[in-house]
Amino acid sequence: MSNTDWGKQGAIAGYLNVFVAAVGIGAALWLGLRQSTSEVSTSQAGAIVRPEVWIVASLYLVGVVIAGYLHYKAAKLNNVRATGPFSKEMLDQWTAAGSHLDESINQSFKYQEVKIDGRKFVGCSFTHVNLFYNGTLPFHFDNCEFDSDTMTHFHTNNPAMAQWTELLRTLGVLKPDINFVLQQRNENPKGV
Repeated sequence: MSNTDWGKQGAIAGYLNVFVAAVGIGAALWLGLRQSTSEVSTSQAGAIVRPEVWIVASLYLVGVVIAGYLHYKAAKLNNVRATGPFSKEMLDQWTAAGSHLDESINQSFKYQEVKIDGRKFVGCSFTHVNLFYNGTLPFHFDNCEFDSDTMTHFHTNNPAMAQWTELLRTLGVLKPDINFVLQQRNENPKGV
């Protein structure tokens, strides 16, 4: 069942919830009114419902409104998930892109900036290199060598990537001496 189907079911559940609530409130008021009429004279019967019945009916109505709103939000959220950035289609595209990476084999990169989005490096060496990753395409390193300077200098134009790196640093996953720099869009690397 797709996320869209779940969204439709959530909306249907919300409508059923409102219908059941209306029946419940009607029944509570009818019973309260019926009970009230047996306790008072007929001239006052139409205007009196016991306060506890009104309280229960009001709380029930508030609960139904909140539940209906939550069903609506869930249906809307499921619709966003079905078409959002983490949809199955997007993940499939990312996986497919990973099988069509531009390959660099047995190359030496020295004193330059290297974009790694959409690239596969096999048997390459990196000396005093600034690795540049924007998170737009997957990348892969296989049997590559990095000097200590390269291992501590990463750059991006993507604020989300910079934020992710900061989270990893905060959690202790990244060493404190690793330098991850967020650069403005017009500062694209001049290297390969």
